[in-house]
Amino acid sequence: MARANRARGSTEEYQQAKEVGGDRHRSHVKLLAEQRNAWISGFAFVLWVILHRYRSLLKQNYRLQDKLAERVDQERQAALAAMSAAPRPSAPPAPAGMELNPRKSAEDKKDE
Repeated sequence: MARANRARGSTEEYQQAKEVGGDRHRSHVKLLAEQRNAWISGFAFVLWVILHRYRSLLKQNYRLQDKLAERVDQERQAALAAMSAAPRPSAPPAPAGMELNPRKSAEDKKDE
């Protein structure tokens, strides 16, 4: 608010100097400097808001990823616990003549 009043005062000061024929250059430089400072301050504020929002979105994303990882781990552990707790069916007996180890070589068969 004070900055706006100062800029308005500088504008009026420049107009008076222009009308009276005083030192217009000094008044004009002062006016431009205050306007420049106002633009810089506005830009800095907008940049701060954008960066603050970006940072908060990153934090939220990391929290959600952590929750998702925890949930996936819990579901995986529950699935493993359910699989280990379930009764396993016994394997049916091998049919006669069927080899238990199909990779035996022909020489191993002759040795038997």
